[in-house]
Amino acid sequence: MTSQGEAMMSVTEGGWARVTAPVCPRPRHVPLSLCCPDGVLRRVTVTAARHGRPLYRQARTCRWGDLLPFPADVESDVTPAKAIKNSEK
Repeated sequence: MTSQGEAMMSVTEGGWARVTAPVCPRPRHVPLSLCCPDGVLRRVTVTAARHGRPLYRQARTCRWGDLLPFPADVESDVTPAKAIKNSEK
């Protein structure tokens, strides 16, 4: 019999992301720096309302260097510098 956490971790459509900075959980959200499965560094804020309670709980307990399941539909909180430079032209 598998636990709920194992079932949630095995059903990841986006892949796995690596935590690239110290995690500092805040009330009701967790800001994370992640190296995503596509190789892009992103800042993501995980909340229970937006991402679901299992991922939120896992994000609160993760540490620098841990792997997290990365949903395919998560958007970055920070606009990449490359996109800003292209919009100025």
